[in-house]
Amino acid sequence: MTVGTYDSMKNNMLATRLYRLDGSTPVDWELQSYAAALDPLREALETLQAESFAATACDYGLRFAETALGVLWPAQAIEDRRKTVCTLGAVGTDGFGRDAFRKLLSDLGITADLSEDAANRKLTIRVKNEPGGGTSVWEQIVGRFVPAHLQVLWDYSGMADTQ
Repeated sequence: MTVGTYDSMKNNMLATRLYRLDGSTPVDWELQSYAAALDPLREALETLQAESFAATACDYGLRFAETALGVLWPAQAIEDRRKTVCTLGAVGTDGFGRDAFRKLLSDLGITADLSEDAANRKLTIRVKNEPGGGTSVWEQIVGRFVPAHLQVLWDYSGMADTQ
């Protein structure tokens, strides 16, 4: 737990040994007054800091990140939402090889086999299972991370194998 504004100011002033801060002095009252105004600002800054990162966001920061990535599902658990945002945010310039693409699918909760047809520039994703939200939604999300020169074919015939 973090030290409150009043306690922080009081501890700093006590360290100078110039003040008696037992709650009955005008300096003490002034510190309490400052703290009453500064505490809400400190709390707002702490919230802003937490909401600025997908790994710690749980309200508007998470919603903004999801909206930017096109994956807004507020009914999911916060940890699942964070994982999806972090996964999609972690795709880098080297994230387009077969293994990296398989990892992306896996991190999103999609179990699939990949077949490449380099000569025809096609990638077939044979889905074994997928997270909720509907197939067209996941095709659209994953499609944002497929290199533009590849045609992606989605094959859902394998889903019967695992159900």
